[in-house]
Formats: sequence, C-alpha cells, structure tokens
Amino acid sequence: MLECDQVGKDNFCKLLKRYVMHKAVSIEPSECNVYFVDSNHGGGGMSDPRVPSFGSRVYCLKVPDGNIEDLSYYRSLRYTFGIPEGVAEMGDALPLHRNVDLMNGIRSDKGCYVGQETSAVALSAAKVRQRTLPFTSDGFVSGNISNSSGERIGTILTCQGNKGLAVVRVTSLKFPSKLNCSNRTITVFMPQWWPKDPLKPNIENQKQHQHSSEEESDVDDEIRLENKFAFLGDSPEDESKGNEKLEVCVEDVQSHIKTTKKKKKNQKRKEKRQNNKEEKRQNIKDEDDLLTSVGNNVETINDSSCGNLVFESDVFKVETRLLNGEAEFRKMVGLKANELRNHHQKRTFGRIVKKKNTWPELRNFGLAMELDHEEPDVLWFKFVHHMSYRTFQQAFWVYADAVNHEGIQGSVIHMWFQEILRECPYHLDSLLVMAEIMRHQEEYQVARDLIERGIFCCENVFPTQFELNNHKHRISYRVFENRAFFLLLHRHMRNMLDRSCFVAALNLAKLIYRLDPVDDPLAITLTIDTLALKAGEYRYLFQLYEALKDSRRLEKLPSFAYSLALAHFLLYYTDHDNDELGRANSSLASAIYHFPTVLIQILDKINIQPDRDIEDNTYMNKIAHERESEGIKHLTEVYVQLSHDLWKEDYILSWLESATRAAVNGLSDHVTEIKEWAKIRKAYVGIPRNVQRHGYLWNVMQNAEWTLFDPAPPYESTSTYGPQARQPSAPVSPLWRFVTSLLPEEDQVIQLNSVVGRAGGLFRQMFALRYTGNAQPPEDPPQQQ
Repeated sequence: MLECDQVGKDNFCKLLKRYVMHKAVSIEPSECNVYFVDSNHGGGGMSDPRVPSFGSRVYCLKVPDGNIEDLSYYRSLRYTFGIPEGVAEMGDALPLHRNVDLMNGIRSDKGCYVGQETSAVALSAAKVRQRTLPFTSDGFVSGNISNSSGERIGTILTCQGNKGLAVVRVTSLKFPSKLNCSNRTITVFMPQWWPKDPLKPNIENQKQHQHSSEEESDVDDEIRLENKFAFLGDSPEDESKGNEKLEVCVEDVQSHIKTTKKKKKNQKRKEKRQNNKEEKRQNIKDEDDLLTSVGNNVETINDSSCGNLVFESDVFKVETRLLNGEAEFRKMVGLKANELRNHHQKRTFGRIVKKKNTWPELRNFGLAMELDHEEPDVLWFKFVHHMSYRTFQQAFWVYADAVNHEGIQGSVIHMWFQEILRECPYHLDSLLVMAEIMRHQEEYQVARDLIERGIFCCENVFPTQFELNNHKHRISYRVFENRAFFLLLHRHMRNMLDRSCFVAALNLAKLIYRLDPVDDPLAITLTIDTLALKAGEYRYLFQLYEALKDSRRLEKLPSFAYSLALAHFLLYYTDHDNDELGRANSSLASAIYHFPTVLIQILDKINIQPDRDIEDNTYMNKIAHERESEGIKHLTEVYVQLSHDLWKEDYILSWLESATRAAVNGLSDHVTEIKEWAKIRKAYVGIPRNVQRHGYLWNVMQNAEWTLFDPAPPYESTSTYGPQARQPSAPVSPLWRFVTSLLPEEDQVIQLNSVVGRAGGLFRQMFALRYTGNAQPPEDPPQQQ
C-alpha cells in the first residue's frame, strides 16, 4: 500500500499504471483512509517512516477507536517537527531542500529512477544550502523572508496561525534565528530530531539499515579501523610483518605512480590533438541529426498505451536547441553544420536566437525586466522601460501618429524610424516596423535580421530568476511593455515558417503559448495544429489534443477537427498501419458532420472542383457557409489560410475524395448529430479579442485603427506611461484637401515641420538627460511660428 496526497491521487495511479508494461500487476486506488496517532497520546498503528518519534499512522475504512487526532492538530504538530508533505508543499523542489534525505526518502544505493543524477550530485555535495525549517511568529505571514540587513534569504512555504514552514538559506544562520517577513518577526529553529550538522546531506542513516543492530555495526567498524588487512595473517606477528612489507610496497607504488603520470600526461596531449578533428566531425553530425533524434523521442514518448496521461506543461515544454532554425535549414538544403560558418568565427550566444557580429553593441538603452507579482506556484515577470527608453518610445509614437493621421508615407517613414534605430539600435517597436518595411521591399534577410536583433535584446535583459523553460514563469500580454516581445517572437515564428523551418516554428509557438497560457493572447491554439502537421509531429498533435481538449474545448474548433483526421492519415501513409486509416476516415466523417462548410472552403482555396453531390449538398455548399455565424466563418477562414497547402498533395486528395464520398453517403444516418452541432455553431457569436489579434497578424482580418506594434489591444491593458496628447488639428473641407493635394511639396513641408518639431523636442530631452544627469528631463523650448 502506498500513501499519497489526495489531490494527486488519480494522477499518481495513472503514473504507476504507465510503468506496469506486461507484468501481472494490479494497481487500484484504495478506499482506506489515513489517521494519525500522536506518540505522546498512546500507541497503535504503524510508526511514521519519515520520523518515528513524530507519531503513528493508521490505515482503515472507518474511524478507529483510540486517540485519533484531528487535522488541525496534525498540521500544527507537523509544522513543529518541520515535516513538509503534499503537492502544495513539496512542489517541484529538490528533495534535499524539503528534508527528504533526513526523512529516509532517498537511498544512495538505488539507481535507474527519475532524478537519479540530480539526487546523486546533491548527495555528494559538501553542503545543502537550503532547508525547510519550522518557524513561529506573532501572526499570519507570507511572502519573502529577509535577514537583519534586508537580504532576501528565503520564502514562506505554508503558515497556519503562528506556526508554519519556510524554505531558508541556512548556510549563515544560527539556530534559533529571528528573521523578518511581512512586517513581522519570525523565529526559525532546528527540530530536535535533526542531526547535529543539518548542512551535510544525510546518507549515513541509509547504511545503518543494512546492519542488524547498531552495536554490531559499531563492532565491525572498530575491527576495520584497527587493522584493514587482518584477514592476511593469523597472528599479531604475521600482522606486524605484513605491515612492514606493506610500507615498502607503498613506497614502490608511489614512485611508480609518479613516473606513469608523466607518461600518461604526454600521451593524453597527443590523443587530445588527434581527437580534436573527430570531435568536430561528431559535433557536425549531432547538429545535422538534430531533427531526426527529436522525431524519435516524440515517438517514444507518445506511446498509445499512455495516451491518457498527458499534462499541459509537458506538451508545451520548449527545447531551446530547436528554437534556432539554422540547423534545420542547413539540413533541408543539404549543407553540413560548418559550411555556412567561418572557420575563425567565435562561438555565438543566445538561446532563442544567436548573436551576430554585424549587430550593434548591446548597451544599456533603458530596457530591463523584473518580477511583477507572485501567485500560488506562478511568478509573473514584466519588461520595464526606464527614462532613456521612454524618450525613444515617445518619439516613436509621434512618428507612428503622423503616419496614421497625417498621411505621411514613403521614404520619409523609413528615414524617421532609421533615425530612432541610429540612436537606439535595440528599440523594439522600431525594429518591428522597420522589419515590416523591409519585408514589403523584399529585403527578407534584412527583415529577419532586425527581428532576431530585437529578440536577442529581450533575452539579454532576462533576470537570473526568470527561467525560459519553466512553465510557472510567465509574462502577461496585458502589460504594454511586454507586447513587443510577444510580437517579435510571432514574427520570428512566421519567418521560420516562410523558410520551411517547421520544427523551429513549432517550438516558437510552444514558447509563445507557454509565456501566457491563461489568456493565449496570440491564439496559438489556432496555429499549432498546422505547425505540428508541417513539422511531421503527428503523434505530438494527438498528445496536444488530449492535454487541452477539456480546458480549451478543442473539439469545438474546426481546425483541430480536420487536422486530427489528416494526422491519422499521414501516420497511416508513413507507418502503413490500417488502424490509422480507419481512424482517419472516422475522424474526417465527424469533422464533416460537425463543420460541414469547411471542406468546400478548402477545395475552393486549392482550386479543386468538388463533386456535384458535395456542391449541391444543403449542409456543405457555399450558401450554407454564408448562413454560418460570424465566429465560425472567421475560424474557417483562418484555418483555410494557414493549412490549405497541406491538402494539395495527390495522395491526400485521393484519400479525401474517397473518405468524403463515404461520409456524404452516410449523412442520412447522422441527421440528428448534424442538427445538434448546427445549434452549437450558432453560439459562436462575436470574435474574441485574441482571435481578432490572431487574424490581424496572419493577414486574415484588417482594421484601420490597429497598428503593427499593438494590434487589437487588450481590453484590460496596463502600462506605466503612455503617448503624449496629440494636438487636434482644425477641420479641413474636402475641397481644400483636393486643392492642397495638387501641391504636395508645401503640404509635406508643413507636416514634416510639425512632426519633426515634436520628435526633436523628445530627443533633446533624452540628450539633456544623458549628458547632464538630471533626474527629470528639461522642458521642450517653445516652437517658433
């Protein structure tokens, strides 16, 4: 019988069943309850295996007779003993940070388990820097813990009344010690059952269980210490002779070791020189085989026997080595890893993008990142614009406002944003706009370079506390200062998609979703299915659907309905599994019954004339599509725009024709299902804000009021500052606009003077702040009329 937290009972049972394999083992949840008996209030039950002096545990269906303690008393006593338990308190922390080594929870002589290497390294360390300690206070406390000098040394794990547990850095503490938390004083202390040195990993207690008693083990230790070679002789005389011979042998061995070390050292130098070339070749091979290895790993993880055990944090786990699309692109065009790389080029840095030598020097331009707020098990971070960066942002808003309202276009816009980038080469919004300008001018390499430069700047201001791969470290899109990073990642994802680097694009989509999974601000759920199909990650798509089908209601999205059917068929085409073909046909039939008008839109997009039976069908034709709700039509248009090229292959069209004909012939047997889903589709009234933003970024929806650097702003937007108020201009009659349009030079000069005057004032403020060191920038001088 295994005891676990009630919260994770079902998941723990599924996890155990996952490793049953073909063994005759039955794993079922037990109906027994757990009761606690204090050791001071009577016996009974089984001693707690973590700390025997803590008390006993009783497993039974009903409340037993005896001194059974209630939950509040149990929790209070557990805090006094410093024993954390449960998912909420244990979390994802290292076992030694939760005192697991002190509570008989780690065996150093066991191997081949998840986390073995991490535990082995921690046990071999000289000290454990963090421990979970009990504390007392004069009231409820939460948050960070600091010492007398104000340095943060820990955080509150849990608190009830005036007792609780805290994770504290214990390297410089003396017990008991008074610390500060939430404007209160807490006293952390070391439990009585702890060893004398709590900083040392406790692995000695594991060896004691191997002996029958402590006395026998002590006797054996004394014998071994007195004479380690006693088994070589039968008498003390033989023992002394053996020791004399041993001393002579040791001297000979030491002299021999000195001579052999020099030979080995020279030999290692020669081998190192010879192996340099082999290591380079092996690195090239590893980089070229990167995508193949990932595909094999996905197939191993996505075994059909464990398809029900899927977690959102697992399917959106980002592999940073796959974010760089250069290796994928080189493999696609048949180049080796070093053919595009200079022989004397230094190693590049960066996890999302790699730094290029052609980029300007990255200095402090006023962009930073810090912790915004904390939620239970989640840390929210935000970017911060300091005074110098705000000045450039204000000038950018002036130029953008002139483009939107005053109609200035052409090379003047190019010149303005280049001026900002000349003074601040890493201004994010200017990089976004300039990249779009370069893309329209078909300067695709320059556009990609500008986007990657902005991402590299954001990556370099990440605080050490922020972990890119941690699912609990997030960035909210509602904060204005964070949006440029999201939009840069999205544009970078599209660039990878345009270069057919589908694996890199898929991992970038995972990263964008992981940064804000609550709101999904860029509607990645409408894109990731297509990216998974293009990357060949068919099994990953099934795993993704299992993870999000309940929370995101993926079964009500037409994109996933058709993508799952196509994934089953592509898996059949590659593995020749007839079961997958059956799943593909049934999935496509369900997709047609639930979203019948999507098929006609796909065929129309790829210029395929549908059969007469399909074209005249009242559920599937274009007239039925026009009768659909606004939301369904938008979702259909988005899916067709992104995935229509997947349906162009001849073998896919052949299967689509036969499967569609079979589904249409069975429409009469599914009329009730079709009508029920017709009612469901009518509920798609309106378009959510993130879906609107998604359509704008993929050029499916247009809105003159939105901008490239802030499309479809969130309704609950927050920012620490905003653009300066724009001076309203006098109304102009249509006749006057027509007359002035005949004189573009004069009108252009007037508008340029106005805009450049406003932007120039902002730049003067920035320069004055930079060179004078004033806390506040000087006011703008009055404009000359």
